[in-house]
Amino acid sequence: MERGGLGATPAATPRWGYDRIEWVSPAMRVFDREVMCARRCELNVLISGEKGVGKKNVAMRIYREGRRSGQSLIVASGSTFTDSGERLGMMLAQAPLEATFLLDQPERLSSAAQAQLLRFIDQGGNREDAVRFLTVASDDLFQRVEALTFCDSLFYRLNPIHLIIPPLRERREDVPLLLEHFFSVYAREAVPRLSLEAGQHLMAHEWPGNIEELEATAKQLATRHPGRVVEPRDLPAHLIQS
Repeated sequence: MERGGLGATPAATPRWGYDRIEWVSPAMRVFDREVMCARRCELNVLISGEKGVGKKNVAMRIYREGRRSGQSLIVASGSTFTDSGERLGMMLAQAPLEATFLLDQPERLSSAAQAQLLRFIDQGGNREDAVRFLTVASDDLFQRVEALTFCDSLFYRLNPIHLIIPPLRERREDVPLLLEHFFSVYAREAVPRLSLEAGQHLMAHEWPGNIEELEATAKQLATRHPGRVVEPRDLPAHLIQS
């Protein structure tokens, strides 16, 4: 059961749906094993990584494949709770037993909201029916902890398990797999094929936007060149220049 209310947003099914890809890169094979361990236990999980690597997708996978998949899911952003913390306190008070709370942008929580959240987690203690937190964080969170503007005690409560998603530039072997996946998602007719030269450009690109950037590229190629061989001239200009 998914649940909203008081600043929460309905939990959407991740659009990428590549959970079953057999990754080629050693980095993602190791990461997949870490995700499997996280979904089997009841500890809170902190998921971090660069923009566009799919942090929410991983959080949703842990929820869907874990023991609590049939229980309530509450999704909220820390940017909603920049006030006295009263709204967050109300939301937490209404959370059902064994619920999962997916918290995005924890670094945006006000000090009062951080205190509310820390108090709630400590009250749950080690109970099996306590709310489980899956937290999706950017590097800003770690900078705020170092700057003492984010409660370190709360930080430690949220990350007994810390999953760091590798960026695409560190696992280029996975680029063809992801392209093939997104081609199959977006091609209205036959999927396009890459020429050797076009494939070399895609493999050499740094992908600063990570999977979000790759998805957008694959969508453009699949819709504009269905069933065709994609040449370098068909690629977005920034891919040729990189």
